[in-house]
Amino acid sequence: MSTLDIAEGMLAQHADVCAAEAARLLHAYVTRRRLRLTGTAHALVAREPDLSEVVAGRRLPGAP
Repeated sequence: MSTLDIAEGMLAQHADVCAAEAARLLHAYVTRRRLRLTGTAHALVAREPDLSEVVAGRRLPGAP
C-alpha cells in the first residue's frame, strides 16, 4: 500500500466519505494550493496539515 493510498484512506475515514471522494478531495486540495500530490500525501500521513484542512474545501451538493 502506497503513502497516497494511506492518506486517501485516512481522509475517507476522517470525512466519512468513500475512497473515490477522498481522492477527489485530496486532488482538489493540492490543485487549489499548487502543491505536489506525493508531498502532500506524506505530510497528511505525518498529520501535518490537519485532515480537516483538506475536507474544508468540500463543496456542498448543488454548490457551483
